[in-house]
Amino acid sequence: MNREQLLDAIGKTDESLLRDTEQLRIQAMNGDTSSEKVAVRRPARRKMMFLLAACMVLLLGTVAAYATGLIGNRGGVVSTGTDEEGNAIMSFEPNEDMRIPLSEVKGDILNSTQYMLANWYRLHDPDNYTPGAEAAENITLSDGLAGFCTIKFQTLQEAFDYIGCDRIIFPSFMQDYTPFDIYIQIIGTDPRFPDRPTDPAEVPDFRVCWINLSVGYSIDTITTYLNYYVITEYDEVSRAILYTSVSGGDSGNEPLFTSDSVTFNNREFQIVYTNHDDQGVSADLARVDKEYFWAENKVEYHISLFYYNGGTRGETANQLLEDWMFSFKD
Repeated sequence: MNREQLLDAIGKTDESLLRDTEQLRIQAMNGDTSSEKVAVRRPARRKMMFLLAACMVLLLGTVAAYATGLIGNRGGVVSTGTDEEGNAIMSFEPNEDMRIPLSEVKGDILNSTQYMLANWYRLHDPDNYTPGAEAAENITLSDGLAGFCTIKFQTLQEAFDYIGCDRIIFPSFMQDYTPFDIYIQIIGTDPRFPDRPTDPAEVPDFRVCWINLSVGYSIDTITTYLNYYVITEYDEVSRAILYTSVSGGDSGNEPLFTSDSVTFNNREFQIVYTNHDDQGVSADLARVDKEYFWAENKVEYHISLFYYNGGTRGETANQLLEDWMFSFKD
């Protein structure tokens, strides 16, 4: 089972969890009064003739350095389309292999493998299964995938400490607002069976290979989710965000997903818009559904905003985005 199949299995086996998340997103979709975007800066075309070779060398060196800097500050690329079943798909591909040594993850998340192991017994060897800590209210186990669990937290600090990875960068507004949802999703695999993380033939020796910290806010009736993806050396795939798939859609003949990019603080962020059929709908009821992606220092970042147009929500959304993008400063 590869990563794409694994995540697809999660979607099929934890439908209630995904439905709850989607319901939260839909309930608080609000609006945008500004479509203004930060323009991508490009080197101006030079028409001047330089008489001195030294000046030409200096100019070419400056332009090359600028171009190299811009390319180097592109965290990754987004692809959109449809799969073989006609579902709309979107994927984010970072510029580098995102796997880090598991030794860099030092929090109690390393102990989450005990929940996966208990769940394996529950699913594959119930006679030897003894309910334990994995049955706590803040822990959700999968009914179809032993090596997967979700853990909810009351505070950001608890979640940060539970992971224990210094690579993650957090925007300042996370301290200014109270989140309504904090959880970590964890996938574990057995290094002996990288393509069969829940092989029922042998008791697995799980290792943490995929971590997603998700934090949800409702700010000016804008639903905002921030996601942080960390993957370890035990993952067979070099990136975390493979795709988002949605069957059907209400956008008429338009593609469900369209992509764009924006440059801010000398970094090119990738954007994905989910299109909606808003014909005949007033501007205040038009839905805005956009997601931004970035990868830096072996961490993949994702912020999503859902809201209806109108009021000051567009200005608030733009300010949240700016604060999020500015957090990746030198």
